[in-house]
Amino acid sequence: EAEEMTVYELGMKSTMMDGKMRFNADIFLQDFTDKQTATQVVNADTGILQSRTTNAAKAEVRGVEIDAQYFINDNFSATLSYTHMNAKYKDFTRLTAGASNIANAGNCTIVTDASGRSTCSIDLTGNPLENAPPNAMSLGLNYNWETSNGATWVAEADIMFQDDRYIDQFKRVYLEGYYKVDLRLGYITDNLEITAFIDNAFDDTEARSEEHTSELSHTVISYAVFCLKKKKKIKTR
Repeated sequence: EAEEMTVYELGMKSTMMDGKMRFNADIFLQDFTDKQTATQVVNADTGILQSRTTNAAKAEVRGVEIDAQYFINDNFSATLSYTHMNAKYKDFTRLTAGASNIANAGNCTIVTDASGRSTCSIDLTGNPLENAPPNAMSLGLNYNWETSNGATWVAEADIMFQDDRYIDQFKRVYLEGYYKVDLRLGYITDNLEITAFIDNAFDDTEARSEEHTSELSHTVISYAVFCLKKKKKIKTR
């Protein structure tokens, strides 16, 4: 069955200080029913547990979002985005015969099917959703100025932060929070554009993901995996 989600949201959008500042904020509630998640079910033909993505759980995400932009002067501006959320399973039980799953869950209710086979039902209600950091923030700074010959210089900095987040259903394995700073400097004329940029300027080495991923940026591919650390990259184009 399809996953269903009901979203409730209350927010505001505003412009103040004679247009120099934009401020948006909202609070939200996402209510999942029949949430799709990886679980185990008993094969009706073999009586053996097998992995399957199924509608196994109810979940709830509560949070607040803030988005702001401020023009400090004609040349200098800053943007800020921040999200805080509390994401938990409201009702989640799954079948398992694995000793490690039972130990990680810390509970087991014996379930017997019509054929007399018994297995364990574990309750993960109240555990946080996977890959749902409680806090995430990004800050962007932009400064530009024109030269006497009509060219424009642009200097930008992007600062990103993400909190610790669990990557399993058992609230046992997690990735630590990380920050990342990217810097760019550009020179622009009517028929020429030169950009130099530094990714991960301060060599933050925390893993971004538990799976193989690729990020495409200015035709340069970088990789982040669970045990692979990102290093600083200095590029020009």
